[in-house]
Amino acid sequence: MTVPARRKLWEHEDYQCPILGTCLSMAELRKLARRLELTVLPHASDYELHGYFVRESRREGRIAQTVNRCLDKKYRKEIRLFAKAADEAALEALWKQSLAAGDVPGPFWAVMSHPVAGMRLLNKVFGEVHMLSHLLGAANRADLKRLSRLETRVDQLSQALSRVQAARRARNLEWAVRVKDLEDRLGAERLERLKLSRQVRETALPRPMGREDEVRALREQLEAASRETRRQAAVIEELYRDNLILREQAEDVSADLERAEQELVRALPCAEGGGCGPGGGCPAEEAGQLPGMEGKTVLYVGGRCNLVRHYRELVERRGGRFHHHDGGMENSASELHGKLASADVVLCPVDCVSHEACLAVKKACRNCMKPFHPLRSSGLSALARSLESLAGNAN
Repeated sequence: MTVPARRKLWEHEDYQCPILGTCLSMAELRKLARRLELTVLPHASDYELHGYFVRESRREGRIAQTVNRCLDKKYRKEIRLFAKAADEAALEALWKQSLAAGDVPGPFWAVMSHPVAGMRLLNKVFGEVHMLSHLLGAANRADLKRLSRLETRVDQLSQALSRVQAARRARNLEWAVRVKDLEDRLGAERLERLKLSRQVRETALPRPMGREDEVRALREQLEAASRETRRQAAVIEELYRDNLILREQAEDVSADLERAEQELVRALPCAEGGGCGPGGGCPAEEAGQLPGMEGKTVLYVGGRCNLVRHYRELVERRGGRFHHHDGGMENSASELHGKLASADVVLCPVDCVSHEACLAVKKACRNCMKPFHPLRSSGLSALARSLESLAGNAN
């Protein structure tokens, strides 16, 4: 019995657009364009490139055959699974299972290319994928709004933390000065009390009646010194309590900032890519890495110390290597030049590094002929947008 041939991409009447849009990412299409040495404009938009491949895939030729092979290779696992379906009913049942599990791109191509899939099933599957794209478009727009709110919240918390830390430093300085003054005064009071105690003991010896007033005065001075000592000890205790409250406030704000930054990082993978496929997850996330910076070394100068690990995560998620230099606060200038030698691109946020350090980095990049990209802010989304732009230029 002859096994019917699977349907080719160009054999569909009008399904090339949803197939390419759902089953291949823009990075994969740009890679195919380079491999096929296509005469596409170097700065063609994603929409223009997508439209070009859709037009070429509607007729049999070198481009359509290459795209068809790419789809078969990428989704060979799903194709083998759906090949077990002997009739349209079994094929539809497999599709419903995949759709319920949120797995769309591979099963979509497996159904659209299956030899037993009739027009009724093809139209139904296309309609479900089409409506998913509307739902995910709305979800992505909501994610972008949420990302904007999160970054605003992170900036607010960072500013609040800076204010609390500045107030704590000022209060600690005032506290240290006052404690030192009070301790000096306590020491002097103790010496005075010892002196008065000796005088009281001396005057307690057999003495003329005329010295009673002198003894009484010395005792009053001793009691006054004791009261002052107790008052100053209470002031020191109050300063300790104030310092503890400031420390707790700083820890609370730091914890809020850490939670907001983690939530922002979790929101970034989908939002920075501009949207996910109809499968309910980013194709790049399914592959474990976003495309565009493979093998590139990114040197990030300055920025916020508490975000460095998140900067690294964003760069490494795109396949790049991450190096960091704080702009000269702790890392030396010689260390900067050492890292600059191995960097492919240098990023510097202008809001979180000194003006002198930014100019020095820019001059060093010019001397070493390294690409220098100033960032408008030290936020995570600014870095994500810059990486997206660099990835687009590289493609």
